[in-house]
Amino acid sequence: AGLIRELFTDQDNRSISTTDRNEKGDPLLQASMRIWAPAIEDDISGFFHRLGAPCESRYLGMLAIPDASRIFNRIGISDVRVTQETDCITLARAGERATLPSKHLPKLLFGPERITNFALDLLPISLYHWPLDYI
Repeated sequence: AGLIRELFTDQDNRSISTTDRNEKGDPLLQASMRIWAPAIEDDISGFFHRLGAPCESRYLGMLAIPDASRIFNRIGISDVRVTQETDCITLARAGERATLPSKHLPKLLFGPERITNFALDLLPISLYHWPLDYI
């Protein structure tokens, strides 16, 4: 929000009317900005939603986890045993077991969908993009 405020403060020209219109009724001065943000209601997205700003929701990307054992260790979950094959992963923990396609592991770890009831007391975890960069 601070960056947006700074941008508009820097770009604002108070000598230009923001209400003047051409013969079709279109504003003579119009500015737009596109912001990509997670769809979390208490974050910047929620702020704009509460203001009634127009928005578009869409899926922008995918997270791949090449080494499941390593990510479990990095996030501090040490009691999950991982067996990883090319397209399939099996997780075991204290009598629980889940087998799923490897591409579904990010959904299990970070949600929001629940693709299995495995480790309900631990998963999903909150995802903060930058701390995961080093994994």
